[in-house]
Amino acid sequence: METSEQEIVFRGLVEAAGRVVSIKAAENKYQIIKIDIGNLAENIRIDDHISVNGICLTVKDIQESVITVHVWLVTAIKTNIITLKTGDFVNLERNRAGQIYQNCFIKRDG
Repeated sequence: METSEQEIVFRGLVEAAGRVVSIKAAENKYQIIKIDIGNLAENIRIDDHISVNGICLTVKDIQESVITVHVWLVTAIKTNIITLKTGDFVNLERNRAGQIYQNCFIKRDG
């Protein structure tokens, strides 16, 4: 099955590295992670999607160059996010051309 350019949200290419500023649990349901994304913050807004170590996350807040994302516990457990500690570096990629999607999965007919 062919994939059109319009369906591609992330290319899988690391655009930059960020540094974990803090991680805290919220009600044993999800983690609140703050990441310093440096210069990428210039083009990021609340509700944009960003790939962190290959995981599509939604920006919940941004203060200067630090974004806040929420990671559901099930996602943290099934990925390497659960192993992150303050000070760790993460791979970052913005979604293509700053496009905003309602979720990170594109449903295709067929």
